[in-house]
Amino acid sequence: MEKFKRDQAGYILESPTKYQYIIQNNEITNSSRYNFEQAFTRTYEIQEFEKLGIPSGQVTHLITPNIESTTKILGKDSASNYTYLP
Repeated sequence: MEKFKRDQAGYILESPTKYQYIIQNNEITNSSRYNFEQAFTRTYEIQEFEKLGIPSGQVTHLITPNIESTTKILGKDSASNYTYLP
């Protein structure tokens, strides 16, 4: 097998709903798997709706609604201590 560089990763698609994620070093801040899974899921949804004769655009707002939120901090904001600004 060819050697992976530090951040290289790959995916093996086994079925429309199953995959393997191959990575050399799994970093805590690596979001590529999450991004891939979102795209993989969306592709599956579109294909399945098309099989049923339903344009996916008609149901997207039901599957992924736009959720709004606000945060009111009543005490300490410890989470901001972990924010990295280059």
